[in-house]
Amino acid sequence: MRNILQSLNAEVFLPKFKEGEICQAICAKEGIEKLDTPSPCINLKCPICGYEEGYRLFDPAFGTVWACKRYCRPKEKTIPIEEIKISSGYQPKPRRMEDLGVPYLYENCTLDGCKNQIVKDFLKDWAKEPKGFILFVGSSGRGKTFTACSAIDLYRNNFKNRARFINVSNLYVEWRKCFTDNKSEMDLFSIMKSEELLVLDDIGIRTPSEGFLDFLYLIINARSEEPVGTIVTTNLTSVQMMEKFGDAITSRLCSGKIFKFEGKDQRLTPEF
Repeated sequence: MRNILQSLNAEVFLPKFKEGEICQAICAKEGIEKLDTPSPCINLKCPICGYEEGYRLFDPAFGTVWACKRYCRPKEKTIPIEEIKISSGYQPKPRRMEDLGVPYLYENCTLDGCKNQIVKDFLKDWAKEPKGFILFVGSSGRGKTFTACSAIDLYRNNFKNRARFINVSNLYVEWRKCFTDNKSEMDLFSIMKSEELLVLDDIGIRTPSEGFLDFLYLIINARSEEPVGTIVTTNLTSVQMMEKFGDAITSRLCSGKIFKFEGKDQRLTPEF
């Protein structure tokens, strides 16, 4: 098996099965005594960076063969398989929340803990096939980030892995590192663009520089033109967003569903 995969000049990422068990499952499915030749590969877009001819489907019973040579290959040492069908009936486990960028504080978030029933009912269906923009608006501590992370949890529990959570301040740091580390900012753009579900948390906490504002527009505009889902959380009003980000970004962020989070600050402890 390894010789076959090496002949494809590809890296392989499999669940923790013994080689013999995988071979046995494949051979049982195909009705053969041994695996002589691989099934034809299908060239698809790389799910991490969107690079053409980077993602190859080897066989439904086998899993996937990874052959992307762009940004994601040196960065992502292990890439979970979205779906593996092995005749033994194995079902893949959902990706860990931390692997999707979710902070430790929110790793156990679920929709059951969401106090906004209207948002909860909407996300139950939307998070399974996310498309378009959702804007969570409200003061700090009202549950915006908690609910956004709960949407990621529901998404991953449908055995999907193309989700990413990132605080916009951290995105700015990553963007700046592209210049200090002599990397192309377009590699980072490709990752942000290609995620099926992207959470941009706390947009507008700081006034963006002109260069970062252009970069942010590239991401938001690209995602508005693709069948992908984007959740944005902010403390700003529409007027404040217009002042900080301009018409182009604001109109795109407000193009989908807008939910307002009210109530008391849930982070505050009782007075002491």
